[in-house]
Amino acid sequence: MRLQPLRIGSEANLHGEGKLSLEGRALSSREERDQYTYNPTVGVTAGIYWGGGILPWGMPVDQRLDEAYSLSYTTPPLEEDLEVTGDPKIVLYISSTADTAYFHVKLTDVGPDGTSKWVTDGGLLASHRNSHAQPEALNPGQVYELKIDLKYVAYLFRAGHRIRVDIASADFQNAWPTAKAAVNTVYRGSKHPSRMILPIVPCKNLQLPSPNLRYSPRPRPTPEEIPNAEHHITYDLVTQMVTVSLAKNSITKSHDGRTESHRRSSSIYSVSQTNPADTVLKATHEYTMLRPEGEIKIEANEVVTSDVEMFDYQTQVQITVDSKPHFQKTWSTSVLRKFN
Repeated sequence: MRLQPLRIGSEANLHGEGKLSLEGRALSSREERDQYTYNPTVGVTAGIYWGGGILPWGMPVDQRLDEAYSLSYTTPPLEEDLEVTGDPKIVLYISSTADTAYFHVKLTDVGPDGTSKWVTDGGLLASHRNSHAQPEALNPGQVYELKIDLKYVAYLFRAGHRIRVDIASADFQNAWPTAKAAVNTVYRGSKHPSRMILPIVPCKNLQLPSPNLRYSPRPRPTPEEIPNAEHHITYDLVTQMVTVSLAKNSITKSHDGRTESHRRSSSIYSVSQTNPADTVLKATHEYTMLRPEGEIKIEANEVVTSDVEMFDYQTQVQITVDSKPHFQKTWSTSVLRKFN
C-alpha cells in the first residue's frame, strides 16, 4: 500500500513526494507515474449497491484490505474541520498494458487510529471514455485522460483526520471485471496533472436549532418480519477464486391475514484472480403466495458467464399452482464484450 499525498483545495493534485499544502504548491515538471497490477478481486470492502433486493449492503468500515492492492494518496492530518458537499470529480491520466481497463476511485476518511472509512466512490471503463454506446480500445502504453464522477456526498472531515484517494481497477461485487490481465499506470506532474476536484464548503459556524425528531407512526416490525440475510466472501487458496454468496429470506402477511408471502433470494458470484475473464454469477429468486384458495409459487433462475470474447446469459422462469406446472419459459443470449 502506497501512502502518498494529494493536494486539496478546489482541485487536489496527486503527488508522489513529501508534504501537503492546503494553499496549493507547484507541480513537478518531471513526468511521474505510479503503477499497479490489476487485481480483479479488489472491492471486498466496497459493499454492495447494485440493488437486486438482497441485503445487507455488507460494507465494512475499514477499507484497508482493498487498499493493500490499490494506489493510495493521503494528506497529512487536517488542522481544522473540512466540509465536502456536492459531487467530487477526479481527472486521471492513465495507460494500460491491455486494450481495456477499468478505473475505480474511492474517497476515504482516515482516522487517527489508521482506519480508512469509505466516503464516496466512482468508476469508469477506460474504453468508454468518449462514449458508452461506442467503446474504443486502448493502445497499450498510450496515455489517456479520464474524467470520473464520484457519487454525491455531504461529509465533514474532522481536524486530525486525513483525506485519502484510492485508485484500483476493480470494484468486485458491483462491476463485472475486465477480461485481461494488465499493469496500469497513473501519471502525475505538470504535463499530466491527475487531480481530485473536491466541492469544499467554507465553514459558516451556523447556530441551528436542534431538530424536532419524532417517532415513526409505522409500527415496529416483528422478529418474523425482519428478513434473514446472509453475506459471505470466501477466497479459495487453491483455485484463487473469490466468491461472494448472498441470501435473504422473509415472510410477510397481509393485513387481513388471508395471504402469507414467502420470499427467498440467493446468488453466488465468483471471480478468478488469475483469469478475470472466467467470471460466473448464479442467482435464484423464489416467491410463494399462500392463500385459502391455494398456493402459487414463482421461481426464476439466472446464470451469467463470460470469457475473453463473450457474455452469456441464461434465465428460466417456472410457475406452479398447487404444486402443478402452470407456466415455464427459458431465455438465453450471447453478447460480444466489445472492450467491456
